[in-house]
Amino acid sequence: MDLTPERDLNPSARTEQQVHQIFHQPQLVPSPLPPRRASLAIPNDKSVPTNIHKVECWVYDGNRLPSTSYAHGTFTKDEITGWLKSPSPAAYNGVRPAAGLRLLCREQETSIKWPFDKATFGAIQEALGLPATDSYLNMPKSGACGKYLGTPGHPIFIFHRSNNNGAISAVLKYDSFTNITSGYALLGPRISLEALCTQIRSQFAQFSHPLLVPTVLIELTATDLMRELYHVNRLLTASEYKTRSGDWEIQDSLANAGPTLSPSPADLLDSWHDEAAAEMQREPPYWAKMSREMAECQDNHQLARILGWMACRFAFMNAAVQCSLSMVEFTRNEMDALETYVVPATRRRLRAKGAAGDVMNSVCLRHRVEMLESNLRHMAIFGAIEPRMQAQQTMLFNLINIGMARDSKELAEASKRDSSAMKIIAMLTTLFLPGTFIAAFFAMPILDWNALSMNDVMTNHFWLYWAISIPLTIVVMAVVGAYGRVQAIRNHEAAANARKEAGLKEV
Repeated sequence: MDLTPERDLNPSARTEQQVHQIFHQPQLVPSPLPPRRASLAIPNDKSVPTNIHKVECWVYDGNRLPSTSYAHGTFTKDEITGWLKSPSPAAYNGVRPAAGLRLLCREQETSIKWPFDKATFGAIQEALGLPATDSYLNMPKSGACGKYLGTPGHPIFIFHRSNNNGAISAVLKYDSFTNITSGYALLGPRISLEALCTQIRSQFAQFSHPLLVPTVLIELTATDLMRELYHVNRLLTASEYKTRSGDWEIQDSLANAGPTLSPSPADLLDSWHDEAAAEMQREPPYWAKMSREMAECQDNHQLARILGWMACRFAFMNAAVQCSLSMVEFTRNEMDALETYVVPATRRRLRAKGAAGDVMNSVCLRHRVEMLESNLRHMAIFGAIEPRMQAQQTMLFNLINIGMARDSKELAEASKRDSSAMKIIAMLTTLFLPGTFIAAFFAMPILDWNALSMNDVMTNHFWLYWAISIPLTIVVMAVVGAYGRVQAIRNHEAAANARKEAGLKEV
């Protein structure tokens, strides 16, 4: 189906009437098969239909209007490669296209799997004239940017970035003789394929440059990263509110979201007065869950767990910002280097600098890339999130330690009270023990107090008491002493092992 361009956060310099004057209604490429999901990879060489988005744009010199087309459906290997190999549109009044773009777009949910089956992927590589290598796709958790210059005037640009924010890959072959770019782009689920296709179609007439696609990809990534950083900053501010720390002099909504965690949808536009900012404020499901946990959190230990999750999330987002910066730097450098290996006719277009024949608009695109680079560098320090998060972690650990110290103090006081009670019991026991022993001893049957004389009080069994109690006392004392000795040896060995592991000398 046809897509109407949505609100562009980076509008071009042309007015809306000018844009309508130079654009035809997009022409659809019919989908030969009903849409259905396709496997990302299969173990054999058989080809299966693949669900993809196709974008095609053509720009002409002179007064002829540019044309664009878009299709989304399930296509076979032969249909994909036939489309990539198809010739450019016929000349119009003797004027051939000044620039063109054929781009395959596909969602790649899992970065460690191939985006196409083996047969289709090999056919796409052959159709694009790519080297018989897929090494850049074998780096699923690192990423890389580079180019091949096997054929003079036909550079192949490779952009690959993969992390938890979703894989982003673009492989673009640029023919400087015809000024036509062809290739494919792979996006994770966080970046909308429809948004990419819409922006490419709406901007290619003004920026008919081979590096427009990575520029738009990075811009979409930056928008998504800014949304993530906003939510990290918002929950971090809520944590500062709960710990009664933070700079509450700041009144700006983006820098200080305040204790309100989930504004009602009706308040979004009223509070922001900006549709783009209101869209940023809307929460994805996982952020809504964390907002609820933060709102219900009343315990420092739970708050520390949430803050730890936020720190990990921010670390991944910061890594994505750094990866995007490396992609921007590579794009900017290639814009400068492009003039050194393209054909003279294209070199003149690159140097047109706003003249009538400047369909590539390389100067404005470079300024756009420089602004994007500056935006990413500012995102890296947005809201001072990293030092504030470290301060919050320190604050929470201090609060937890203070709470533990308070509990320890209460336990010590309770132990002191118990110790006082035990002392009283020991004193009473000591006071009554002699009398109790005498009473118990005199009450034993080995003494007969009804005897006629004191000499007859001790019976013939009086010796049994001493014969049993004295050896038994010796045995008990020996067992207690042996147990104490064994425990002392074990404690000494444990202390020696601890000193050895710590690298300390034996005392």
